[in-house]
Amino acid sequence: MQKKVFGSATTFLKEINAYRSVNVELVKLQRERGVPAEEVCDPLPRYYGSQVNSAGDDSVAADDNAVLLLENLASSGYRMADQMAGLDLPHARMLVRKMAQFQASAVALRLLKPEVFKNVIEGKCKFDSMPPEEQKRFSDVMVEHMCRLPEIAPFKDKVKAAFERLSDLPFAKLWAEVVEPFASLSHNDLWVNNMVFRYEDSEKPTDVKFFDFQTLTYSSPVRDLVFFLYTSLRYDLVRNSVDELTDAYYESFVTWLKKLGCNTEDFTEEKFRKEIDRIAPTEIIHILMILNVMCADDHEKFSAHNMQNSGPTFSSSEMYRKKVLITLQDYDARGWLQENYTSLRRLLCILRLDVHVLLQFYKRIKYLSHVPLI
Repeated sequence: MQKKVFGSATTFLKEINAYRSVNVELVKLQRERGVPAEEVCDPLPRYYGSQVNSAGDDSVAADDNAVLLLENLASSGYRMADQMAGLDLPHARMLVRKMAQFQASAVALRLLKPEVFKNVIEGKCKFDSMPPEEQKRFSDVMVEHMCRLPEIAPFKDKVKAAFERLSDLPFAKLWAEVVEPFASLSHNDLWVNNMVFRYEDSEKPTDVKFFDFQTLTYSSPVRDLVFFLYTSLRYDLVRNSVDELTDAYYESFVTWLKKLGCNTEDFTEEKFRKEIDRIAPTEIIHILMILNVMCADDHEKFSAHNMQNSGPTFSSSEMYRKKVLITLQDYDARGWLQENYTSLRRLLCILRLDVHVLLQFYKRIKYLSHVPLI
């Protein structure tokens, strides 16, 4: 079942390409541009080797003999965070900065070595789409489950409308639409279980590595940022630190482009904010889906028996309900659940009003007064 859903026969090839080719070219570019060895962004485990199939033919699909051999990060002091609790601010700051450097390196490769980028990333990091009927079925049963949760009542109609709009669009458009200038690499599954942090003499992290690149796609890097912020932060930080971490990502992204010798005039903060506004509304299904997996109590976690007989299972745990509520509150406060959000933003621009300032103002009022956002 998992091989079918995740398209393992082809996504395994993408995973190997991430270690064997993509990261190699990104590190090589940094060294060519004079980045000191101690500052090189290299956030992937060391790659030792791989086998796609028993025939040793990398041009065909992977089979049950596929193997990927990577560095044992645990022996170097790396460990995974608690997926239920989520990351605190020091861990989140480290991750968004490292992610920004990695994705900015991919943009630099596109700008400075376009032929290499075309061969290694654009040509091989294509999205493997879920069949439309499976996408629609999963969306329908998920929204049906969520609407039974009492905490969701104030957002039920908006959630239904959002799911209906998105389920009519193919995942290939949602996850793989390329829009300049920020077009880069998107991990597409960058949550707390796909990263490990290194510790030395204290509980403060000193480095981070991420992995599981089966869904690596030539797309928008902002998709990873939004997905990470709403799935992997400690739940109270969603209310207080999303903007700080978004700013940290953008600053690191532009700074790294400059470090690699790229012209950054086109990478304005205004365009970055527009990219967030374009991407964030399309990530809500993805976010709520993974929160369901992350927050499931032990007795709710699916098994092969469940999947074969009754389809996907859904969590009703206290943490799941809490995280879903906070996510929907923040999405609603930012206007990302509204069908006409783009039109509203354009109107405010015509009136020379700052949509982000206004949304933050209303967001604070909403959290303080617990009244619906007008």
